[in-house]
Amino acid sequence: MPPPLPLDDAISEVLNVHLSAFVPGAVGALPNNSVQLVSVKGRRLGLGDRRGAETRLGVPVAALRGLHIDGVARIELWDISPNAVDSGMETVQANVMGASASLRSAGFLRLAVSDSGPAEHVPSLNAWRKATDLPFLYEYHGRDNDDAESFIVRIPIRSDLEETGSPTGTVDTVIDDMRRWDDDGAPSLIVRSTGGARKVRAKAILGIGFLPGGFTGGAVTLERGVAGAPGAPVVHGTLDAFLDAVGDGDAPQLQAQVSFPSVAAFLTALGPPGDPFDLGDWDSDAVNDIYIPHLRQFPRPITLRSGRDFLAIRHDAPAFAAPAVLYLRVDADHQRAG
Repeated sequence: MPPPLPLDDAISEVLNVHLSAFVPGAVGALPNNSVQLVSVKGRRLGLGDRRGAETRLGVPVAALRGLHIDGVARIELWDISPNAVDSGMETVQANVMGASASLRSAGFLRLAVSDSGPAEHVPSLNAWRKATDLPFLYEYHGRDNDDAESFIVRIPIRSDLEETGSPTGTVDTVIDDMRRWDDDGAPSLIVRSTGGARKVRAKAILGIGFLPGGFTGGAVTLERGVAGAPGAPVVHGTLDAFLDAVGDGDAPQLQAQVSFPSVAAFLTALGPPGDPFDLGDWDSDAVNDIYIPHLRQFPRPITLRSGRDFLAIRHDAPAFAAPAVLYLRVDADHQRAG
Protein backbone atom coordinates (compact mmCIF):
# COMPACT_ATOMS: atom_id res chain seq x y z
CA MET A 1 0.00 0.00 0.00
CA PRO A 2 1.42 3.45 -0.88
CA PRO A 3 2.24 5.91 1.92
CA PRO A 4 -0.49 8.38 2.94
CA LEU A 5 -0.73 11.66 1.11
CA PRO A 6 1.08 14.53 2.93
CA LEU A 7 -1.21 16.04 5.56
CA ASP A 8 0.69 19.35 5.44
CA ASP A 9 -0.27 19.86 1.80
CA ALA A 10 -3.93 19.25 2.59
CA ILE A 11 -3.86 21.68 5.53
CA SER A 12 -2.16 24.34 3.43
CA GLU A 13 -4.82 23.95 0.74
CA VAL A 14 -7.63 24.39 3.28
CA LEU A 15 -6.12 27.45 4.95
CA ASN A 16 -4.17 29.25 2.25
CA VAL A 17 -6.22 28.44 -0.85
CA HIS A 18 -9.78 28.43 0.48
CA LEU A 19 -10.40 29.94 3.94
CA SER A 20 -7.87 32.79 3.78
CA ALA A 21 -10.06 34.37 1.09
CA PHE A 22 -12.63 35.20 3.80
CA VAL A 23 -10.15 37.00 6.07
CA PRO A 24 -10.24 40.82 5.63
CA GLY A 25 -7.14 42.99 5.65
CA ALA A 26 -5.68 44.45 8.85
CA VAL A 27 -7.06 47.64 10.38
CA GLY A 28 -4.36 50.30 10.73
CA ALA A 29 -1.43 49.19 12.87
CA LEU A 30 -3.38 46.42 14.59
CA PRO A 31 -2.25 42.75 14.30
CA ASN A 32 -3.14 40.96 11.09
CA ASN A 33 -6.46 39.20 10.91
CA SER A 34 -5.81 35.47 10.49
CA VAL A 35 -7.10 31.96 9.97
CA GLN A 36 -5.37 29.07 11.71
CA LEU A 37 -5.96 25.46 12.53
CA VAL A 38 -7.19 24.55 16.02
CA SER A 39 -7.37 20.78 15.52
CA VAL A 40 -7.05 18.33 12.64
CA LYS A 41 -7.17 14.61 11.98
CA GLY A 42 -6.35 12.91 8.68
CA ARG A 43 -8.36 9.94 7.45
CA ARG A 44 -7.30 7.67 4.60
CA LEU A 45 -9.75 7.51 1.72
CA GLY A 46 -10.53 3.87 0.95
CA LEU A 47 -7.97 1.23 -0.04
CA GLY A 48 -4.65 2.93 -0.77
CA ASP A 49 -6.41 6.33 -0.82
CA ARG A 50 -7.57 5.53 -4.35
CA ARG A 51 -10.45 7.64 -5.65
CA GLY A 52 -10.19 6.84 -9.35
CA ALA A 53 -7.90 7.34 -12.32
CA GLU A 54 -6.90 10.27 -14.47
CA THR A 55 -7.68 9.59 -18.10
CA ARG A 56 -6.77 10.89 -21.52
CA LEU A 57 -9.22 10.09 -24.33
CA GLY A 58 -10.93 7.64 -21.99
CA VAL A 59 -7.72 5.69 -21.19
CA PRO A 60 -6.29 5.69 -17.61
CA VAL A 61 -2.84 7.29 -17.27
CA ALA A 62 -2.41 7.97 -13.54
CA ALA A 63 -3.87 6.90 -10.19
CA LEU A 64 -5.84 9.58 -8.39
CA ARG A 65 -5.77 9.55 -4.60
CA GLY A 66 -7.50 11.41 -1.82
CA LEU A 67 -7.37 12.22 1.89
CA HIS A 68 -10.13 13.32 4.26
CA ILE A 69 -9.14 15.87 6.90
CA ASP A 70 -11.49 16.46 9.81
CA GLY A 71 -10.65 19.62 11.72
CA VAL A 72 -11.52 23.01 13.13
CA ALA A 73 -10.24 26.27 11.68
CA ARG A 74 -10.38 29.55 13.60
CA ILE A 75 -10.73 33.00 12.08
CA GLU A 76 -9.53 35.84 14.32
CA LEU A 77 -10.27 39.53 13.70
CA TRP A 78 -8.92 42.75 15.27
CA ASP A 79 -10.52 46.21 15.36
CA ILE A 80 -10.57 49.43 17.35
CA SER A 81 -13.99 48.94 18.98
CA PRO A 82 -16.25 46.07 20.04
CA ASN A 83 -18.95 47.16 17.60
CA ALA A 84 -16.48 47.24 14.72
CA VAL A 85 -15.03 43.80 15.43
CA ASP A 86 -18.54 42.34 15.93
CA SER A 87 -19.66 43.78 12.60
CA GLY A 88 -16.56 42.48 10.85
CA MET A 89 -17.09 38.97 12.19
CA GLU A 90 -20.75 38.97 11.17
CA THR A 91 -19.65 39.82 7.63
CA VAL A 92 -17.08 37.03 7.63
CA GLN A 93 -19.63 34.48 8.85
CA ALA A 94 -22.19 35.59 6.29
CA ASN A 95 -19.62 35.36 3.48
CA VAL A 96 -18.59 31.85 4.50
CA MET A 97 -22.17 30.63 4.66
CA GLY A 98 -23.04 32.37 1.41
CA ALA A 99 -20.22 30.51 -0.33
CA SER A 100 -21.30 27.08 0.93
CA ALA A 101 -22.12 25.77 -2.55
CA SER A 102 -18.78 26.78 -4.07
CA LEU A 103 -16.89 25.53 -1.02
CA ARG A 104 -18.60 22.16 -1.33
CA SER A 105 -17.57 21.99 -4.97
CA ALA A 106 -14.02 22.81 -3.87
CA GLY A 107 -13.92 19.78 -1.53
CA PHE A 108 -15.59 20.77 1.76
CA LEU A 109 -17.92 17.87 2.51
CA ARG A 110 -18.96 19.63 5.72
CA LEU A 111 -18.38 23.21 6.90
CA ALA A 112 -20.15 24.99 9.76
CA VAL A 113 -19.80 28.36 11.47
CA SER A 114 -19.82 28.20 15.26
CA ASP A 115 -21.24 30.93 17.46
CA SER A 116 -18.46 33.31 18.44
CA GLY A 117 -18.00 34.57 21.97
CA PRO A 118 -18.00 38.22 22.98
CA ALA A 119 -15.27 40.52 21.75
CA GLU A 120 -12.16 40.58 23.97
CA HIS A 121 -10.41 43.84 24.91
CA VAL A 122 -6.60 43.80 24.74
CA PRO A 123 -5.43 46.78 26.88
CA SER A 124 -1.80 46.70 25.71
CA LEU A 125 -2.93 47.42 22.15
CA ASN A 126 -6.10 49.33 23.05
CA ALA A 127 -7.84 47.03 20.57
CA TRP A 128 -10.58 44.42 20.41
CA ARG A 129 -10.26 40.83 19.25
CA LYS A 130 -12.89 38.30 18.25
CA ALA A 131 -12.70 34.72 16.93
CA THR A 132 -15.06 32.18 15.42
CA ASP A 133 -14.49 28.47 14.78
CA LEU A 134 -15.25 26.63 11.53
CA PRO A 135 -15.57 22.84 11.98
CA PHE A 136 -15.00 21.14 8.62
CA LEU A 137 -14.51 17.89 6.75
CA TYR A 138 -12.45 18.33 3.60
CA GLU A 139 -11.50 15.94 0.81
CA TYR A 140 -8.00 16.66 -0.45
CA HIS A 141 -7.17 15.43 -3.94
CA GLY A 142 -3.71 14.17 -4.89
CA ARG A 143 -2.12 11.72 -7.30
CA ASP A 144 0.65 9.13 -7.25
CA ASN A 145 4.01 10.91 -7.47
CA ASP A 146 5.64 7.85 -9.03
CA ASP A 147 3.19 7.47 -11.90
CA ALA A 148 4.96 7.61 -15.26
CA GLU A 149 2.05 9.44 -16.89
CA SER A 150 1.57 7.37 -19.99
CA PHE A 151 -1.09 5.18 -21.51
CA ILE A 152 -0.71 1.66 -20.17
CA VAL A 153 -0.06 -0.62 -23.16
CA ARG A 154 2.21 -3.35 -21.73
CA ILE A 155 1.97 -5.10 -18.35
CA PRO A 156 4.76 -7.53 -17.35
CA ILE A 157 3.59 -10.49 -15.25
CA ARG A 158 6.20 -12.67 -13.55
CA SER A 159 5.51 -16.30 -12.69
CA ASP A 160 7.72 -17.90 -10.03
CA LEU A 161 6.60 -21.47 -9.72
CA GLU A 162 8.99 -22.42 -6.92
CA GLU A 163 9.98 -19.25 -5.05
CA THR A 164 9.93 -15.49 -5.41
CA GLY A 165 12.77 -14.27 -7.62
CA SER A 166 13.59 -17.75 -8.79
CA PRO A 167 15.90 -17.84 -11.86
CA THR A 168 13.53 -20.40 -13.37
CA GLY A 169 10.64 -17.93 -13.25
CA THR A 170 9.13 -16.55 -16.43
CA VAL A 171 7.93 -13.08 -17.42
CA ASP A 172 4.95 -12.77 -19.73
CA THR A 173 3.78 -9.45 -21.15
CA VAL A 174 0.10 -8.67 -21.49
CA ILE A 175 -0.54 -6.28 -24.40
CA ASP A 176 -3.86 -4.55 -25.01
CA ASP A 177 -5.24 -3.18 -28.29
CA MET A 178 -3.04 -0.07 -28.17
CA ARG A 179 0.60 0.08 -29.30
CA ARG A 180 3.27 2.55 -28.28
CA TRP A 181 6.12 3.52 -30.60
CA ASP A 182 9.11 5.35 -29.13
CA ASP A 183 12.91 5.26 -29.10
CA ASP A 184 12.77 2.00 -27.12
CA GLY A 185 10.71 0.16 -29.73
CA ALA A 186 8.05 0.41 -32.44
CA PRO A 187 6.11 -2.89 -32.48
CA SER A 188 3.62 -3.36 -35.29
CA LEU A 189 -0.07 -3.04 -34.51
CA ILE A 190 -1.79 -6.05 -36.07
CA VAL A 191 -5.54 -6.62 -35.77
CA ARG A 192 -6.71 -10.14 -36.51
CA SER A 193 -9.91 -12.11 -36.46
CA THR A 194 -10.04 -14.89 -33.91
CA GLY A 195 -11.24 -17.17 -36.69
CA GLY A 196 -13.94 -19.77 -36.46
CA ALA A 197 -17.34 -18.25 -35.76
CA ARG A 198 -16.01 -14.79 -35.02
CA LYS A 199 -15.02 -11.85 -37.18
CA VAL A 200 -13.62 -8.37 -36.61
CA ARG A 201 -14.97 -5.14 -38.03
CA ALA A 202 -12.37 -2.37 -37.87
CA LYS A 203 -13.98 1.08 -37.83
CA ALA A 204 -11.35 3.74 -37.08
CA ILE A 205 -7.68 4.47 -36.41
CA LEU A 206 -6.56 6.66 -33.50
CA GLY A 207 -3.03 8.08 -33.49
CA ILE A 208 -1.73 10.18 -30.57
CA GLY A 209 1.66 11.70 -31.25
CA PHE A 210 4.40 13.53 -29.38
CA LEU A 211 6.96 14.47 -32.05
CA PRO A 212 9.26 17.17 -30.61
CA GLY A 213 11.94 19.30 -32.21
CA GLY A 214 11.00 18.70 -35.82
CA PHE A 215 11.31 14.90 -35.51
CA THR A 216 8.98 13.26 -38.05
CA GLY A 217 9.70 9.54 -37.60
CA GLY A 218 10.28 6.83 -40.17
CA ALA A 219 7.98 5.52 -42.90
CA VAL A 220 4.64 3.95 -41.95
CA THR A 221 2.76 1.26 -43.87
CA LEU A 222 -0.89 0.37 -43.45
CA GLU A 223 -1.80 -3.04 -44.88
CA ARG A 224 -4.90 -5.15 -45.17
CA GLY A 225 -3.98 -8.73 -46.03
CA VAL A 226 -4.54 -12.45 -45.81
CA ALA A 227 -1.66 -14.50 -44.41
CA GLY A 228 -0.33 -17.03 -46.92
CA ALA A 229 -2.33 -15.68 -49.86
CA PRO A 230 -0.47 -15.58 -53.20
CA GLY A 231 0.32 -12.36 -55.02
CA ALA A 232 1.42 -8.92 -53.92
CA PRO A 233 -0.89 -6.38 -52.29
CA VAL A 234 -2.38 -3.61 -54.40
CA VAL A 235 -0.52 -0.38 -53.61
CA HIS A 236 -2.62 2.76 -53.16
CA GLY A 237 -1.36 6.33 -53.23
CA THR A 238 -3.60 7.80 -50.54
CA LEU A 239 -5.32 6.69 -47.36
CA ASP A 240 -8.71 7.60 -48.83
CA ALA A 241 -8.13 5.32 -51.83
CA PHE A 242 -6.95 2.49 -49.57
CA LEU A 243 -9.96 2.71 -47.25
CA ASP A 244 -12.33 2.89 -50.18
CA ALA A 245 -10.79 -0.23 -51.73
CA VAL A 246 -10.73 -2.45 -48.63
CA GLY A 247 -13.98 -1.33 -46.97
CA ASP A 248 -17.01 -3.56 -46.87
CA GLY A 249 -18.83 -3.76 -50.19
CA ASP A 250 -19.49 -6.04 -53.14
CA ALA A 251 -15.84 -6.93 -53.78
CA PRO A 252 -13.42 -5.43 -51.23
CA GLN A 253 -9.71 -5.87 -51.88
CA LEU A 254 -8.33 -8.44 -49.46
CA GLN A 255 -4.69 -7.54 -50.10
CA ALA A 256 -3.84 -3.84 -50.26
CA GLN A 257 -1.51 -1.33 -48.69
CA VAL A 258 -0.68 2.37 -48.48
CA SER A 259 2.58 3.89 -47.26
CA PHE A 260 3.53 7.25 -45.80
CA PRO A 261 7.03 8.77 -45.82
CA SER A 262 6.97 9.54 -42.11
CA VAL A 263 4.99 9.21 -38.90
CA ALA A 264 4.10 12.89 -39.18
CA ALA A 265 2.70 12.35 -42.69
CA PHE A 266 0.71 9.35 -41.44
CA LEU A 267 -0.86 11.43 -38.66
CA THR A 268 -1.68 14.22 -41.09
CA ALA A 269 -3.39 11.69 -43.37
CA LEU A 270 -5.58 10.52 -40.48
CA GLY A 271 -7.20 13.94 -40.32
CA PRO A 272 -7.10 17.29 -38.54
CA PRO A 273 -5.53 17.41 -35.08
CA GLY A 274 -7.73 17.20 -32.00
CA ASP A 275 -7.28 19.12 -28.79
CA PRO A 276 -3.69 18.79 -27.49
CA PHE A 277 -2.97 17.61 -23.95
CA ASP A 278 0.12 17.14 -21.79
CA LEU A 279 1.29 13.71 -20.64
CA GLY A 280 4.57 13.13 -18.79
CA ASP A 281 8.07 14.20 -19.84
CA TRP A 282 9.49 11.47 -22.11
CA ASP A 283 12.29 13.64 -23.53
CA SER A 284 13.40 14.71 -20.00
CA ASP A 285 13.50 18.44 -20.73
CA ALA A 286 11.61 19.40 -17.53
CA VAL A 287 8.62 20.44 -19.65
CA ASN A 288 5.43 18.40 -19.96
CA ASP A 289 5.16 16.72 -23.36
CA ILE A 290 2.30 17.84 -25.60
CA TYR A 291 0.40 15.07 -27.38
CA ILE A 292 -1.89 15.68 -30.34
CA PRO A 293 -4.59 13.14 -31.26
CA HIS A 294 -5.69 12.33 -34.81
CA LEU A 295 -8.71 10.15 -35.56
CA ARG A 296 -9.83 8.70 -38.91
CA GLN A 297 -13.26 7.10 -39.01
CA PHE A 298 -13.51 4.56 -41.82
CA PRO A 299 -16.20 5.34 -44.41
CA ARG A 300 -17.09 1.64 -44.31
CA PRO A 301 -15.89 -0.99 -41.82
CA ILE A 302 -13.04 -3.32 -42.79
CA THR A 303 -14.22 -6.84 -41.97
CA LEU A 304 -11.65 -9.54 -41.14
CA ARG A 305 -13.56 -12.76 -41.59
CA SER A 306 -11.02 -15.48 -40.83
CA GLY A 307 -8.00 -16.11 -38.65
CA ARG A 308 -5.74 -15.41 -41.65
CA ASP A 309 -7.13 -11.92 -42.31
CA PHE A 310 -5.31 -8.98 -40.74
CA LEU A 311 -5.03 -5.20 -40.66
CA ALA A 312 -1.52 -4.00 -39.79
CA ILE A 313 0.28 -0.70 -39.13
CA ARG A 314 4.07 -1.00 -39.33
CA HIS A 315 7.05 1.31 -38.82
CA ASP A 316 10.07 0.86 -41.10
CA ALA A 317 12.54 0.79 -38.19
CA PRO A 318 12.55 -1.19 -34.93
CA ALA A 319 12.46 2.06 -32.90
CA PHE A 320 12.37 5.84 -33.26
CA ALA A 321 15.70 7.61 -33.74
CA ALA A 322 14.88 10.28 -31.12
CA PRO A 323 12.86 10.60 -27.88
CA ALA A 324 9.36 10.76 -29.34
CA VAL A 325 6.15 8.79 -28.80
CA LEU A 326 3.22 7.59 -30.88
CA TYR A 327 0.24 5.68 -29.51
CA LEU A 328 -1.82 3.69 -32.00
CA ARG A 329 -5.18 2.00 -31.70
CA VAL A 330 -7.61 0.49 -34.19
CA ASP A 331 -11.18 0.68 -32.95
CA ALA A 332 -12.96 -2.53 -33.83
CA ASP A 333 -15.89 -4.60 -32.70
CA HIS A 334 -16.16 -8.37 -32.49
CA GLN A 335 -19.37 -10.05 -33.56
CA ARG A 336 -20.50 -13.52 -34.48
CA ALA A 337 -20.77 -14.31 -38.15
CA GLY A 338 -24.34 -14.84 -39.27
